[in-house]
Amino acid sequence: MQRTLIIGGTFNPVHFGHLRLAEEVRKSLAFDQVQWIPCHVPRHKCPKGLLSFSLRLALLQAAVEGETGASVNDIEIRLPSPSSTYQTLQALTSIDPDTDRHFILGCDEFLRLHEWYRGRETISLANWVVAGRMGLDVDWFCKSVETAWPGCRPISPPKGSLAAYKFVSGRRAVLLQLPRLEVSSSLIRERWLSGRNLDELLPQTVLELLVAHRADADATWAKDRRVLPAGHVA
Repeated sequence: MQRTLIIGGTFNPVHFGHLRLAEEVRKSLAFDQVQWIPCHVPRHKCPKGLLSFSLRLALLQAAVEGETGASVNDIEIRLPSPSSTYQTLQALTSIDPDTDRHFILGCDEFLRLHEWYRGRETISLANWVVAGRMGLDVDWFCKSVETAWPGCRPISPPKGSLAAYKFVSGRRAVLLQLPRLEVSSSLIRERWLSGRNLDELLPQTVLELLVAHRADADATWAKDRRVLPAGHVA
């Protein structure tokens, strides 16, 4: 059975931080493949300032081109809007029920998963990788998981991870502590609009594609521009 890491997001745009996260998690937990799924229409984020789905999809494809075991899935454009993790995972399971899927979320997002649209059902559709920030209070995390998910129980964590839980549905969550690369999509958008160099933040293939669609990027990102204070990383 293929062990697949799923990374979802708006990717507005994809950058080295996303790619580094995928590589760190893939190596730590020995995944066979990584599947990137761009969000079509965000449920909780205003689409103002969001590049078109087709362009974000193309940027992702450019970013992972040539990487063994990496693929980009455009499934959300064929699903009802707005998008939701529940319906995406449900659709993936219907198409290919035999793949062992692991969906990655940041620590704060995972601890709010039960509040998401059909969140208590969503957790039964995949296993979960939780990306913990450096210095995370593991005891606090464990108590928060047990509060949010009554009936879950701690299990022995895989080598290199900090904690793991098994849920009533039988699905599991593994907590990893991962180094943070100081780059964000909001930082890239602001630097782009300011005409600053992005060579160290984006793969060259992504940057070249953005330059080819400069008019679209300029017009779209300018709609939601916010100036970041000096030294700030969103």
